[in-house]
Amino acid sequence: METKKVERVYRLKAMVLARLLAEVTVLLILVLLPPTLLLLNRFAELPYYVKMILPVLSIIALCVLPGYGFVTCSVRVNEEGIATRALFKRQFACWDNIRTLALKTSFGWRRYTLSGQGVDMTFPVWLNEVRQLTEFIRARLPGGGRTAGGGERTYHQDIFSLLVQFLRLCANLVFIVIFWMFFRSLSAPGAAAGGKGHLDPLDTWLILSACIVFTLIMVLRCVMIALMPRALTVGPDGIELRGLFFKRQFCWRDVKELSPPSFILPEGYLLKTRGGWFLLGESLELFDELQDELMRRLTSSGAGG
Repeated sequence: METKKVERVYRLKAMVLARLLAEVTVLLILVLLPPTLLLLNRFAELPYYVKMILPVLSIIALCVLPGYGFVTCSVRVNEEGIATRALFKRQFACWDNIRTLALKTSFGWRRYTLSGQGVDMTFPVWLNEVRQLTEFIRARLPGGGRTAGGGERTYHQDIFSLLVQFLRLCANLVFIVIFWMFFRSLSAPGAAAGGKGHLDPLDTWLILSACIVFTLIMVLRCVMIALMPRALTVGPDGIELRGLFFKRQFCWRDVKELSPPSFILPEGYLLKTRGGWFLLGESLELFDELQDELMRRLTSSGAGG
C-alpha cells in the first residue's frame, strides 16, 4: 500500500503581509520623491531643512529596501526536507543535513534559524501556525533540533532589546507625568473660570479616578519592565536571574509557575517564584527552548500547585 505524502505550506499572516507592503510603499515613496521633485523643478521650493533631511531619508530607504526581498514569505515542508521562499531567494535542505532549529533575536527581529551541514536558513515568527511548523521540524531533527542538551545553560537578552526596554520604561514615566499635568490643568481654578463654566465635581472625580488607575497600570508596567531579566541561567539545581538592578537565585522548589502575562504587560511569560513575579521577555535568545525547559522542570518538580 502506497503511503500518502505529507506536504504543508506556511505563509506570512495577512496582517503582517499588509504591514510589510505598507512599509515597502513608504520606502519607495522616500526613494522616488527627491528625483521626482527635481524633475518637476519643485525641489528648490522646499524649506532648507527639508532639502537637507529628504535626501538622507531617501538614501537610508534605498539601503533598507532590498532587505525586504530576503524576508521569507512562505515555507514548504514534506518528508524529504524544507523549502523557503523569498522574493530574491529560494532555499531547500534535506532533513539529514539539518542539525539545529533555534529562535534568535537581533535588533528586534525574531526569527527561527536552521543550521547544519551546508545549511543556513531562516524564517520569521510571523508565519501562520508557526508553532505547528516548528513542531513538524523538530520531530524530524536529531534531539529535536536543540542547540544544547543537559547541564547549565545561560540565555541572554539582545542588546537592542535592552535599549527598547529602557525606552519603554522612560515612555511609561512620561505618560504618567502627562496625565497628571492634564488633570491639574483641568482642575485648576483659573482654567475653570476661563472656560465654559466650572468643571463639574463628578467630572473631576471621574478624571481623578482615571488618572489614578492609569498611574497604577503604568507603575506596574515600569516595575515589571525594570525587573525583566537580561540573562537567565538554567541549571540542574535551579535558576539564576540577572537584571539591570538585581541578581537572584532560586532552587526549583521555589519556582512555582510559568504563565502568559496580563494584557497590560509587554509580551512574554510571567515566572512566579517564592521571591515574586518576573517578566521574561520574548527577546531572550532561544526563548522557545527556554520556555520548554522551564515547563519541563516545573512539571518534573511538581510545581504550580
